[in-house]
Amino acid sequence: FTEFRIFPNPSTERFRVYLPDQNNENGIISIYDLSGKEIRNVQVSGSNILDGIEISGLSRGVYSVKYKSAKGEFIKSILIQ
Repeated sequence: FTEFRIFPNPSTERFRVYLPDQNNENGIISIYDLSGKEIRNVQVSGSNILDGIEISGLSRGVYSVKYKSAKGEFIKSILIQ
C-alpha cells in the first residue's frame, strides 16, 4: 500500500481521500484532534476515492487523519480553516 492523499488541504467544509491501492479492501478513516481524541470515523470499502468527508462542524486547527486497514496504518495531517 502506498500512502494515501487528502485534498484539498487546507480545507473548510469537507475533504476527499485518495487511496491508491484500495482494491476492494475494507478499512477505517479516523479524524483526531491534537489531544488525540477521535472526532469522527468513516468505514471504507472498495473505493479509491472517498468523496466528501464532512468537517464543517469542526473548529479551525490541525487534525490527524488516520487510515487503518489490514495492510497497516497511515497518518496525515489536515488544516481546517
